[in-house]
Amino acid sequence: MKKTVKQSQPWTVMSAYNKLNGEYCTENDWLLNKILRDEWGFKGAVVCDWGAENNRVDGIKGGNDLEMPSSNGIGAEAVINAVKSNELDESVLDLCVDRVIDLSLKSNKYSKKNVNLTKPAEHHLLARKIASESMVLLKNSDNILPIDKSKKIAVIGETAVNPRYQGSGSSQVNPTKIDNFYDEAKKENFNFIYSQGYEKSTDNINIQMINEAKSVSKEADIVLLFVGLTEQYEAEANDRIHMNLPLNQSTLIGEVCAVNSNVVVILSGGAPVEMPWINNVKGLLNCYLAGQAGAGAIVDIISGKVNPSGKLAESYPLHLEDVPCSKYYPDRFAPFYKESIYVGYRYYDTANKDVLFPFGYGLSYTEFDYDDINVNINDDDKTVSVSFKITNTGKRDGAEIAQVYVQSKSSAIYRAKKELKGFEKVFLKAGETKNIEIKLDERAFSFYNVKKGSWQIENCGYTVLVGASSRDIKLSSDLNISFYDDYEIPDYKGCAPSYYSAEVDNISDFEFEAVYGKALPPQSVNPDKPLDFNSTFSDGKDVKAVRIMKKVIRFAVGKTAPNELQANVAYSSVMSVPIRTIISMSQGFISEETAQGMVDILDGKGVAKPLFHILKGLLKSLKYLPKLLDTVA
Repeated sequence: MKKTVKQSQPWTVMSAYNKLNGEYCTENDWLLNKILRDEWGFKGAVVCDWGAENNRVDGIKGGNDLEMPSSNGIGAEAVINAVKSNELDESVLDLCVDRVIDLSLKSNKYSKKNVNLTKPAEHHLLARKIASESMVLLKNSDNILPIDKSKKIAVIGETAVNPRYQGSGSSQVNPTKIDNFYDEAKKENFNFIYSQGYEKSTDNINIQMINEAKSVSKEADIVLLFVGLTEQYEAEANDRIHMNLPLNQSTLIGEVCAVNSNVVVILSGGAPVEMPWINNVKGLLNCYLAGQAGAGAIVDIISGKVNPSGKLAESYPLHLEDVPCSKYYPDRFAPFYKESIYVGYRYYDTANKDVLFPFGYGLSYTEFDYDDINVNINDDDKTVSVSFKITNTGKRDGAEIAQVYVQSKSSAIYRAKKELKGFEKVFLKAGETKNIEIKLDERAFSFYNVKKGSWQIENCGYTVLVGASSRDIKLSSDLNISFYDDYEIPDYKGCAPSYYSAEVDNISDFEFEAVYGKALPPQSVNPDKPLDFNSTFSDGKDVKAVRIMKKVIRFAVGKTAPNELQANVAYSSVMSVPIRTIISMSQGFISEETAQGMVDILDGKGVAKPLFHILKGLLKSLKYLPKLLDTVA
């Protein structure tokens, strides 16, 4: 994010819902002012994530400029009162107002009414090209891909006709058109028979669908099996509780592989999944969430029109239990990041943990050789230049993403075994060689010194590694850096030795407290503390009124959701949302008086009086109802 701010100066940055070190990110002066503005030089406006503002006055003090969505005067009234009482310095408010006005003026310059999309066909083709370059070929045994379109092909899975192409919740956008594989394969004259195999809207196993899919697959030369995480399995405002595919899909994979050995899985979804079936399939194309033209991009790759070149931007663990934070998270009240720096490949590679697919991994229909590494230090600007050659030694044109990692030889401070510090994508014709040069700045060799509150470079030996993934290192070169004399290395060897060996899957509170630098906060809600606007429906006391309230919410959610899976997701979201967020997201319709009535019922303070305040508040807020309904519509 620092690079984005420094190099492109975005107009806005969004502040987060959660607390960081005990302070809401929307009110965090250190985060928004000292780091974002003073250190990184951000000039734009900070906008809170929708409903994330905790206290409007404290938000302005902390550097959050714009509250979203509008609370229809509730926040404004609090700000006015704070200025009148001298709680909020007017000069601080002026800075906030200036940034919001500047954003408005810049936005108005580009705003147009009744805009027509002038080149929808060209834009769709661009989306197809981007999707094809983003997909990652993870397995290709016996060169099963690309396929011969004239062979007898079985296309199995509902996502072949009803694709999972975007996220769920606020990430949803309105596409100009949506491709599906069934139609795109017809256009390209694929010789295939389709079978649905499962229903996306449920994870229940449909024996009839599975038997039909087996019958079609048994007679085919190749099976293209479309599966993936559905909108119900990964959605906004919900944490995943496992890494499995829906049960009906994982069952289908096993049954199809039992009758055909030439299976290629076409996987959709926004995150890693466990793959107990991986040894039974010959091909695996990971499409992620490929957008409206993603189906056409799949056709291009599996037919060989496009040579895949995507690489994983994350590690794929074998099991959920292999993830270092799995024992500590989720904890809604106070999640401890005990894994420290050991996230993703930094953990797996340092701890020598087996993974399903490593960070940076991705196959191609051609092959690449790396050679001739040179590393040079420029003492004037304290940069390091890394140069090497890549040759396409295969028979197809293709692109490779070369990755540069840095490894410290010192053991004074605990660090990951290697860290990605640069990369470059290069297109090479068959037989072509190109020289690649990647420059590394000071930060590439730095570590963050918590005790000093700054990034520091340790004078020591380093190894620069060049590879095709974090576990496929092709070239290496050593160098020594002595840029600085004035630095201090914090020593955690005596108080937190587990961090030096990356054995962080069972860190004690004692070791984490030593690294954290202060006493750990409590990890549970004090049952004697009264509930407030930061409480959730799930925090409610176990009394009859609260149980009835939860049943009413469950019923209402069930009536509006299209199926049971989505009803479960929606109910979980509602139960975990702070009451203050309901105020802001209702745009004033749920007033503070109404919300307080809800809190009192949840806190076990009876029903009659809180219900009176709820109804009274709703009557006062009826004027906001049309605006709320218009927003929802």
